[in-house]
Amino acid sequence: MVSAWLWKDASCQFKAAFEVPSQAAVAAGAHGLSILEAKAREQDSKLGVIQRALGWSCWKKALDQLTSGCRDMGEEEVRRFALQLTSCDLETSGGRAISCAPHTDVGLCLMGLQENQAAWTSYTNNMQVRCRI
Repeated sequence: MVSAWLWKDASCQFKAAFEVPSQAAVAAGAHGLSILEAKAREQDSKLGVIQRALGWSCWKKALDQLTSGCRDMGEEEVRRFALQLTSCDLETSGGRAISCAPHTDVGLCLMGLQENQAAWTSYTNNMQVRCRI
């Protein structure tokens, strides 16, 4: 650690003196820093695993794709957002996520996924009530 001393000389001017740390002190500081960085990376990695396990990245991605407020969404936007939420719900519960290209009709994306139709309908109805569509 760099030590510094301040004092006033006879003419009331501030003077400073610095002590340069030894090579051993610098090496010890660098070693301590590398340990802290490794612990931070480990914690960040654990957080990422927890977030993936809870499906947070899917929910965040769905929310990030919203371009307007709920009341400004059209019927197709509501249907597509409900599809994204359904997919995240399924992924979080260990099911298969629904893949749907941006311009593909939502009905086509749901074909063959009858067991997921109820979840999608629930999200759609909930969105319609909340957004008053």
